[in-house]
Amino acid sequence: MRREPTAGWPTAARDLWQRIARHELDVDGAALPFTARLARDNSWSRRFAARVVEEYRRFTFLAVVAGHPVTPSDQVDQAWHLHLLYTRDYWQVFCAEVLGRELHHGPTAGGPAQGALFDEQYSRTRHSYLTWFGEHPPVDIWPDAATRFGRDTRWVRVNRDDVHLLPRLRLRTALLGIFVLLALAAGCTLAPDSRPDSIVDANGNPYALSAGAFLRFFALACAVVIAVTAVIGRRLWRTAVDRGVGAMPEGVYETAMLCGGAPRVQLVLVAELVQRGEARIARGKLVPMRSPSSTAHPLLRALYAETGGQPVGRRRLQQALGSALDGPLAELRRVLEAKGLLAPRGEVPNWPTVVAALFPLLFALPRVVPALAARRPIGYLAVLAIVAVVLAWSVHVAVWRRYRRLTTGGLAAQRRLEPRVHDAGAKDERLLETA
Repeated sequence: MRREPTAGWPTAARDLWQRIARHELDVDGAALPFTARLARDNSWSRRFAARVVEEYRRFTFLAVVAGHPVTPSDQVDQAWHLHLLYTRDYWQVFCAEVLGRELHHGPTAGGPAQGALFDEQYSRTRHSYLTWFGEHPPVDIWPDAATRFGRDTRWVRVNRDDVHLLPRLRLRTALLGIFVLLALAAGCTLAPDSRPDSIVDANGNPYALSAGAFLRFFALACAVVIAVTAVIGRRLWRTAVDRGVGAMPEGVYETAMLCGGAPRVQLVLVAELVQRGEARIARGKLVPMRSPSSTAHPLLRALYAETGGQPVGRRRLQQALGSALDGPLAELRRVLEAKGLLAPRGEVPNWPTVVAALFPLLFALPRVVPALAARRPIGYLAVLAIVAVVLAWSVHVAVWRRYRRLTTGGLAAQRRLEPRVHDAGAKDERLLETA
């Protein structure tokens, strides 16, 4: 349960919040009350819609007390839009009696200047949320500014009677579907020839099979090799990283490297610069305020040396971070390896991935070379082999990304740290926006 946020508030602010909290949006007896309509119109669950309504209440409170223009998240904006449709309740009761003032909805006029304005207002709104409510806004309702003004602006209104809606497939799912469809299409559409259709009739030689039979055998063999190498690779990985319980990471940078890798370390680095007053974020750029002291972390000094103390945008900052942190990141990895939290790079076997990726090409090659010499078509086989290589690579990379060479001790430490790291990571992201 979220705690009562009014402790320490001025009397006027406490009274305002109590009026907002008491104002009922769901009318008794309505077949489709406010929260249910909000859930239906946005394809949300009733529980999520109820949480959005609570955040809408907090947003309207901030609109009165924050002392600056406020901008809602897209989710909160949907609740605001819906409330505006209940004109009598919104204007005559909510604004006049609950808020004590009119709260107008002002959409953007478009253009870069307006975009920068609303970006800044959104960041200030989230900062005021933390100031007044003593906690960060939930990230699934108040996402970062990049999501708020990026992904969350791409909604469109569609009529389900006119279109079929399909969820976007993950790469591996899409590749698997293409792989199966190609194999089936090849087996059904290729004209039979004089060569045998059975591996038994071909005396165990797959290259003696007919075109359609070979493609079916090829697809099955690739699928088996990908699955088997994935299982073997995972077992070898577990053997390589079984180090027992290791020491816990020390300090924010070791923790960030363990739980999020280099991207999390970069985020923490910039956030610490801002927190220490050594830099600020202005108009999407990192602006150094002064050079780091001699006691500052080596990462901070390395970044400052790389940027030359000049304001840098997101792309230049990422380039500078990549150049400045090569050495310090390598040192962080060595420290975690010494503590038994990361397995040394050479000790984690990668040959199963290599086998899975090369098998389709090597298996197809003896069939492709004679076909090319005889000028026979090889389109199906070539496409099937390429899809199989990408599918094999994606399956094995998925395992690698999941564990990032973490030992058993590293996984245990990560599980213990994950709740705190998630909260700290969200805090750092918000800090970058509100600085």
